[in-house]
Amino acid sequence: MHQSTQQQKVLGNSRLPLFSNTFAHNPPPKLSLPSGLSLGQVITRFEKDPTRGHLTESAGKKYILPFAVLREVVGEDKPIGEIARADCAACHELLASLPRNYNKLTEFRGKGLRELAELAKSSGATLLSQGTVQVYAHHPSAFFNYAVQKGIIEHNPASRLMSGQPKEGSSRLTFNNNELKGLLAELPGWAGNRRGGRFWAPLVGLFSGMRLGEVLWLHTDDFQTVDGIEAIVLRRTDDRSLKTRGAARVVPIHAELKRLGFMKFFEDRKRTGGRLFIDLPGDDQQHCVDMFQKRFSYMLKQKVGVRAGVSFHSLRHNFRDGLRNAGSPS
Repeated sequence: MHQSTQQQKVLGNSRLPLFSNTFAHNPPPKLSLPSGLSLGQVITRFEKDPTRGHLTESAGKKYILPFAVLREVVGEDKPIGEIARADCAACHELLASLPRNYNKLTEFRGKGLRELAELAKSSGATLLSQGTVQVYAHHPSAFFNYAVQKGIIEHNPASRLMSGQPKEGSSRLTFNNNELKGLLAELPGWAGNRRGGRFWAPLVGLFSGMRLGEVLWLHTDDFQTVDGIEAIVLRRTDDRSLKTRGAARVVPIHAELKRLGFMKFFEDRKRTGGRLFIDLPGDDQQHCVDMFQKRFSYMLKQKVGVRAGVSFHSLRHNFRDGLRNAGSPS
């Protein structure tokens, strides 16, 4: 006992000032978090963060509606640390109550989001699809994860908010054999018996796995010979965006496209240069995609009779499955 008392005296006298107020029964220290940062302030920081500068413009646009919902339900001035899971659930419910094409139809213009939801309910308007709601609902969670990573909040109130929701499998559908035969039979007539963009774009999608925006905004100088193989070299340009970094790639031109005469079509277009499918209207890449998508989807439903959820993007999944069935490694 005497020796222990002596040791305590020695330790007490030699204690460093840094630890003078530290004892075993003290509570664990907390993270040093910025106090009082509002939702609006963190959104501004998120949007201007230089570490997110590599993301495409389209990726940033996907946050516009989720942020608008957060501002309307929670309030821009509310401290972000006080946002609860119930707030995030209310945002999710508002998203799911919004009418489809709310930002395009005249009767929906100039109205708040809650007002839009009430109007949609009373008028029986078609709501955003479940798949669209799932995409939008993911972005608040990603935003709160950002705040956690930056040390602004300690936990993500929107984490796994979508868990338990049935997934909308239609976004992953491929064309079945009958649908694919119907599409190929319909293409010449839909293209007006001209082998232009309407005819070739679906075939390029089927035999390359390229996304619709990549196909429609091809330029003649994208066609190059790489290691002796004719290919399409995809890269981001001033007038063409790519979805991800990995989307910049070299795509060999399929032998079936060559057999059908695609390279002759390319050679004819090469003489004038510029866009490959110059006959497809659109002021820019996104506008061209929107216009083509609507017409193509209408043809699939009315002429081919595809299942709900089968779209141009389904061709990409047909190509993916073809590679997998052929034993091609990832």
